[in-house]
Amino acid sequence: MGVGLLVNGKDQMIQAVRNNLFQGASQIKLCVTGGVSSFSDPLYVMEFTEEEITAAVNVAADYGTYVMVHAHSAEGIKRAIKAGVKTIEHASLADEECFKLMAEKDVYVSIQFLIGKQGATAFDKSDPRYEKSVHADHNIINIIKYIKKYNVKVGWGTDLLEGIELRKQQLNDLSLRTEWFTPAEIMIQATGINKEILSLTGKRNPYGTVGVIEKGALADILIYDQNPLEDIEVVCQPEKHLQLIMKDGVIYKNTIE
Repeated sequence: MGVGLLVNGKDQMIQAVRNNLFQGASQIKLCVTGGVSSFSDPLYVMEFTEEEITAAVNVAADYGTYVMVHAHSAEGIKRAIKAGVKTIEHASLADEECFKLMAEKDVYVSIQFLIGKQGATAFDKSDPRYEKSVHADHNIINIIKYIKKYNVKVGWGTDLLEGIELRKQQLNDLSLRTEWFTPAEIMIQATGINKEILSLTGKRNPYGTVGVIEKGALADILIYDQNPLEDIEVVCQPEKHLQLIMKDGVIYKNTIE
């Protein structure tokens, strides 16, 4: 796709981040640890030094925006937070110290409840990604405990696996959260907290005002036939409950009588 670069060292990092921002990126994402869906990097692998991450953070700040990181291991997360990143994507192997740091540094976390479960079923057991998926899903109870203990702000992102059938499941990530969060808390994660995260783009903000219904805001509005604050499954079944879709102020569906 041309959006990812392999870099080594502070100088290459500075060049790569400047290049992406020069070409119009609104924010920067670094992969600071190994990943679930890749073949050659275990989750524990540390993929950037603190100096390299700090260089990316400083360049992003020069452009008025921020750095998010793909990170699974606790040590990788701590290194990234100390370097000044603003959001942690995944955090599947995070420990208590990670979430304490997030609270102290006002760092957001975006955890994906669905991706681990998808990997455990989509990958054959002989696939090296299978064990990583199971491992990433194993720590979720501790993650939630520490999120609540330190009142860390949680965003919503799905990071789904390849294939249209798996991507169709994205709203199921919301229903999986009901074991630990109320429907109101989940809706705030998907709208209000995500609005705060998007706003971290600062001077590079391509969205305008989002996450609110007011004059001048980005007019993306969904109306359901039942209250999702009482039952999140209303949102998870759009074919059944979604009555109005407005995007950029244009109505694409309206079955309200």
